[in-house]
Amino acid sequence: TPDRKLPIGSAKFNVGHTLEAAGLVGVARAVLAMQHETIPPAIDGRPLNPQVAWDEIPLFVPREPVPWPRSGDGTPRRAGVDAFGIGGLNVHVVVDDYVPSRSPVVPGADLPAQTLRTPRGEDDGAVAVIGMGAVMPGALTLDAFWELLAAGRDATSELPDGRWDPDAFYRPGATGPWETPTKRGGYVTGFEYDWRQ
Repeated sequence: TPDRKLPIGSAKFNVGHTLEAAGLVGVARAVLAMQHETIPPAIDGRPLNPQVAWDEIPLFVPREPVPWPRSGDGTPRRAGVDAFGIGGLNVHVVVDDYVPSRSPVVPGADLPAQTLRTPRGEDDGAVAVIGMGAVMPGALTLDAFWELLAAGRDATSELPDGRWDPDAFYRPGATGPWETPTKRGGYVTGFEYDWRQ
């Protein structure tokens, strides 16, 4: 990579805006890049956005395949996959290359690593789950989410102030597009997103 910059890309040019499936395609793309030891180029040939200072930021958009061989010191390759939905569904997944000689324990992780093996028990099919989290309606942590499920509590609530305009969309008994017959829903409240974390 030029000057040790991180390559960035998007799978949406390949599959379009396919909602949750686009995020899964991004994960598959990262795994295939590791498998083939190659970071694929962007398929969009248009010029890059001139408002981005590409020479100054630590990122670049690959225009040709970039070799991505395994590290000689046993350090796993790592890819971040983001999926941002227009409805507020945002997910970030980190995918590490499986290195058989490395321990899957990650210092400071909230949860111990769990290694899941294939039915054959072969290392080449292992997946390490090193951390999980959740922000859901009625549950701002994974533990709170499990408690909510175990208790069978209803996590729906009435429309919080400032979320959306009921005068524009709420119509009792409505069934048409851009209308809703209820203001009740699964709303995440009491959570502030810290992008620095």
